[in-house]
Amino acid sequence: MFEGVLLFLGALLLLTPGFITDLIGFACLIPVTRRALAWWALKRFTVVTPGGPARKPPGGHQPRTLEGEFHRDDD
Repeated sequence: MFEGVLLFLGALLLLTPGFITDLIGFACLIPVTRRALAWWALKRFTVVTPGGPARKPPGGHQPRTLEGEFHRDDD
């Protein structure tokens, strides 16, 4: 899916005037370099969050749960 984004970006860069933008645009259109760019970008910009227990609230106190019964007396 990200390679499709690179194809679109490459087409936009080819429409933009300039030598550097043309080089990057052609790099996005060639399959070998497109895969390398996709691998590099996904590796560089992927956010990995560590798993584990949820954080404790400030002060270190856990919320209390009160157990009981509830009933409504309608008037």
